[in-house]
Amino acid sequence: MECKKSTTKHSSETFDRPKDFAVDSALYYGKFLKDDYNVIVIGVSGTKKDNIKSNAYYWQKGHDEYTELKKARDIIYEPENYLRLVSGEAVKKAISIAEIQELTLEMHESLRTFAVTEQAKPVFIARILIALKDENFVKEYVNAVSFSSLLSRLQYAISNVLENSDIRKDKIKDIKSHFDRIGRIEKLKNIPLWSYNSLSWYIEELEKKIKPMMNFVDNTIDALGIFYHEFIKYSGGDGSGLGIVLTPRHLTEFMCDLAEINKNSKVVDICCGS
Repeated sequence: MECKKSTTKHSSETFDRPKDFAVDSALYYGKFLKDDYNVIVIGVSGTKKDNIKSNAYYWQKGHDEYTELKKARDIIYEPENYLRLVSGEAVKKAISIAEIQELTLEMHESLRTFAVTEQAKPVFIARILIALKDENFVKEYVNAVSFSSLLSRLQYAISNVLENSDIRKDKIKDIKSHFDRIGRIEKLKNIPLWSYNSLSWYIEELEKKIKPMMNFVDNTIDALGIFYHEFIKYSGGDGSGLGIVLTPRHLTEFMCDLAEINKNSKVVDICCGS
């Protein structure tokens, strides 16, 4: 691992200036280890969370070429998560409520620039989260080379997940139609993939920051509930028009106090959402 204070010193175009750039330097170190070890190489630059740059690579023992761990781009994981990325497993990460709120606001403002309606914003996010339940999509979406190919993969994944559920056919058709409309937003189509605000950016951010919380068994907060609560708050209204009705936290806490819930209690919530 190598880090530089300034993001201008993140990497060179040819990755061959180890004295000057973080990524170049980390790869230079890795070159001397890869004959005897499997190596994870990480180059980081920047001093503030909102402008950090990070790239990670996997250099398999005895191989001349390394591969980029694309899902580790611009985020720093715990060591165990780099091992999970290498082996193709899902990342498990605890994320604070503040980070969830920050991502929600960022995505809400981003969708506003595309003139997406307030009602369609949380629906757009929900479709991506549905697609991220498809294991093949999670493994392969990073290989998309164009907006249309990524959109096709996304739509196929949504269909695959929904058709294996108990949802009615007419409902599935309605859900899929929302992404047909997204595909016609010229401003979104024209943003290069893997750039900020691109379709791939939304997928990456949700996979990195919301999906891990949904899979993290040690997590003690309802990440998805908080995420949607914030989204609806920014969009105006209470979400009932979308069929999203979240019980306010002060009510759930009051009911737990009233029922004298403790660590030994067993609870069934027959109306559980997220």
